[in-house]
Amino acid sequence: MSSKKILIMAGGTGGHIFPALAIAKELESKGAIIEWLGGVKGMESTLVPDHGYRFNGVYTSGLRGKNPATLFKAIFLLSFGLIQTILIFIRFRPHKVIGMGGYASGVGGIVSKIFFTSLTIHEQNTIPGTTNKLLSRMAQKCFQAFDNTFHKDINAVTTGNPILFTPISKSTPDAIKNILILGGSLGAKKINQTIPNIKTPLSIWHQTGSRHLTEVKALYADSMHSDVKIEAFIDNMAEAYAWADLVISRAGA
Repeated sequence: MSSKKILIMAGGTGGHIFPALAIAKELESKGAIIEWLGGVKGMESTLVPDHGYRFNGVYTSGLRGKNPATLFKAIFLLSFGLIQTILIFIRFRPHKVIGMGGYASGVGGIVSKIFFTSLTIHEQNTIPGTTNKLLSRMAQKCFQAFDNTFHKDINAVTTGNPILFTPISKSTPDAIKNILILGGSLGAKKINQTIPNIKTPLSIWHQTGSRHLTEVKALYADSMHSDVKIEAFIDNMAEAYAWADLVISRAGA
């Protein structure tokens, strides 16, 4: 493993990115050389370099639910992203490729077959995303966080989700005072709109997602909660969990 160059492909949401970072950290500790493939405009483009890994951004786009004009643009972007990805493979020459989900992962998985590079994928959710569902048929090894995520013919190995941070031990609280609100890395509109209307005064730490930050701050300004910490994204999740007496979250990865 010490001589291996590994290309990790993940992007779009924290549910893909943070388990991938945990894997990258573990592989790096064993001597692997890690580079990352992701969307040029995705949140991974800033998160991954912050963790010290070389980030290769490519143009990506989804294809579902597009009208003819946007579909043409999507096909152009994916074609350009395919060329970018091929050039990355030529330069880096990875020994192994690990796909965690996201559009760039799909393009990279296809290119891995062109270069006869070993492909491994991991699915973090109970229902596989479109990318991993397609790649599962061409990957040498498939991992899943939950049993029966992939069809039994895939012979996927259940591993759970890799965790990037080390949880801090704590005792069971005597009362619920501190509430941590997590709607996922991109936020959850219904949770964001509902929580500020809770009538009981509480200490609240709320991750809103970048798109909802301004709206949620306005909702709390008119609420009865005075001890509120509002962030688009929480970097130190170990601290957040240790602080919380109760977590309210949607069921993401």
